[in-house]
This record gives sequence, structure tokens and C-alpha cells, in this order.
Amino acid sequence: MSRSEKEVPGNLIRKWAVVDAKDIARTESWLEDMAAQGLFFHSFSRWSILAPGPLWVVLFQVDVPKPRRRYRLCPARPQEAEPTQETLELYAQSGWQFLRYWGTSCVSYYLFYTDDPNALEPYTDPDSLYEALRPPKKDLVNDLFLGAFFMATAIFISVQNILDEKLALLPNWVIAAAAWLIIARWVLGLAGKGLDWLTVRALRRNIRATGTVRPSPPSPLSAAGWLLSTLGSLVQTGFLAMVLLMFLQLVRMDLNLPLEQFDPDFDLLTLAEMEGDGSWTPDPDFVFRGEAFPRNTADTYQDPSLGVQTWYRVRQAGWGSSGNSDMELNYYIADDPQAARELLTSLVQDLQSPDGELISYLPDQLPFQRETVPGAEEFLVRRKGENWDVAALEGDRVLVLRYSGTLDLTEWYGDIAAMLTPEA
Repeated sequence: MSRSEKEVPGNLIRKWAVVDAKDIARTESWLEDMAAQGLFFHSFSRWSILAPGPLWVVLFQVDVPKPRRRYRLCPARPQEAEPTQETLELYAQSGWQFLRYWGTSCVSYYLFYTDDPNALEPYTDPDSLYEALRPPKKDLVNDLFLGAFFMATAIFISVQNILDEKLALLPNWVIAAAAWLIIARWVLGLAGKGLDWLTVRALRRNIRATGTVRPSPPSPLSAAGWLLSTLGSLVQTGFLAMVLLMFLQLVRMDLNLPLEQFDPDFDLLTLAEMEGDGSWTPDPDFVFRGEAFPRNTADTYQDPSLGVQTWYRVRQAGWGSSGNSDMELNYYIADDPQAARELLTSLVQDLQSPDGELISYLPDQLPFQRETVPGAEEFLVRRKGENWDVAALEGDRVLVLRYSGTLDLTEWYGDIAAMLTPEA
């Protein structure tokens, strides 16, 4: 059995419909060729929405071949799923049986069939087909409004900063790729509707010039239609893949976990421990529009794009006898030591970049100084006043620590490096 067909329950076979319904003669011939092979049109599969390009997924009933079977696509009014009783009787008198409604954005048909080689043609009126062919004005206008709505929504979300916190933590390239794929799909959709408009005009001109009831679209328009539709399906497939990737990333996140419930495999250095005299008090939750945002929490998630198995982000803020202080720790467990070293380099560059994703209170170009600290292969520090940045590496583990406060962080270098060694 070929890739284009697959058996489904109930003695049915699923096949790609490698035809465009606007090409009436070719569509009818294809259905007749299938009947000659013992495959009889049954219905459209629910998977048609995922079919590539202008293809449809069609279910065929398997039966004895009928090489004399003929099909005709007869013009219908949009959304009229069945012909009138009068029409059914009229066609039946000519030997034709109604099978189903077949509609597209540009034209609607009733599909009839007959096994009588002497049956008269069911319709010969080119005017009815001319009227049934319609430019996709409504679809084009809807697409324009949809694009304007998406643009306004994106601007509103950006201005109001209401993006879900989990989505905001996704890598920028994931969000950007999804946005560009949406834009590309919208542009290709608009181009496809414009091409359908041109095709309808060409078919109508053909009908008026020749009086045919089975016009064929010009070959260049058909080829362009297949190309645009196929590109659109590839973009749609890419977007679905991005959505799946985003979902997999989101379900792996564990956000805003209270520090007392955070249980990593290393000895976390806390501001309470650094204060030392029991005076440290964590900041209360920040309340905005009735929603509480904890200040002392830990997040856990993965970022395969960075070669990271696990990524912890730990936030601490409060005050004690030494004054106010806050500390943020980004802790990474990489795939291997090489990936960890590459990650350290990129994180240091990120801290020194004006467009970096990591928060730093220091001037972008302030250089890091290398320190020798037991337990760390690399230990890089930069400081200005009460603000510190530390980036360190040991094996497959990397950390970036930002501290703001009055304590002298040099006294805690050893404890910071010790976090890079997992507990036994």
C-alpha cells in the first residue's frame, strides 16, 4: 500500500485527493479512475484540515471495480448541503444519483454519479456555473481583519505586559519563531485568496468565451496555487511544531516555588545564612491588581536550546542588621562539561550586553576579573559599589549570581563555589 493511501475501519481507504476542485474535469476524471480501481468516494476525512497544500484527505469505499462509473460536479448554492427534492427527481430521471455536497471558498457543488453509460449529462447550462463561481471576497476581508486583530492584540499584550509569566520565560527565539510563522501563514493565506480571485476571473472568462461547463484553470495559476498552498501547509506544520515545543517547555516549568519547599541537589546559599545573626527578614509578597507575586521563590525549567538539562532561578530579597539586600541565582546543569563551558561564555557575554536577558545592575562593559577559588574551574567576578556579578563553572554546572547589599561577597566565595558540587 502506497504512502498516499491507508486502510481505515469499515472497509474504507484513506487517500490524498491530488486534485483542485476548481478544476472540474480533472476532479471528475480522478474520481472515475478511482472507481475503475474499486475505490468509491465516501466522504472527506476529518484529517483534511491537516492535508498539505490544496489536498484533501478522502475516504473511499472498497468494492467491485466499476469502470463505467461517472461522476459530475454540478453547481450549487453555498451552504445548501442537499439539493431540493425537485432537483433530485430531475437528476434521477436522467439516471444520476446524489452523493454529497462538495464546497470550497470559491465554488460549491453537488456530487452526482451514475453507472448508466447512456445517462444524459445532468446539466449543460454554463450560466449556472458562472454564477456559482465566486471570488473569495468575504474570506479576504476576514483575513485582513484577522491580521489587524492579531496585530492589535500583540501590541496590547506588549504594552500592558500581561504575557503569562511562564510564556515570558520561554527563550526569545521560540517566541520570535512562532510570531514569524504566524505572520508568514497570514501573508501566504492572503496571497492564496488573491490567487483564488484571479482563478475565478479566469474561469469565468473561459465560460463566457467557450460556453463550457467544465473549464480548467490556467496552468500558471494552478501551479502558483499549489506552491502557495504547500508553503502555507509547511509553515502551518512548523507553527504546530513550535506550539508543541512551547507546550513541552511549559509543562517542565515549576514556577514561584517557596524557598522552604525548594530542594535542589546542592547546598543553596541563602541571604539568611549570610546575615548570620538571625535578623534577616524576607520581603513580603508584592501585590498588584489584587494578585500576589512572591519575592523569595525558586523556578525550575529546561532550555534544550542552550544544552541545559535543568535550570534553576532563585530569587531572594529582604533586610537584616546589615541593611536591605537582594540576590538572584541562575543555576544551570548542562548536558556535558563542554556545553557548560560554552554556556558560561555566552552568559558572561549576555551580562555585558545592553540587550542581555540576565539582569545586572552593573555597567555593560565593566570587565570580569578571574579569581582562584577552590571548587570552581572558573570563577569570574565584577563589582561596583554594593552591586556584584559572579559567574562560575565546575564540571557540567554553571552559575550566575547577582547580589546587591552591604555585605562583602569575597567572604562567601567558597560557599558560592560549593554550590557547584552536588551533595552526595
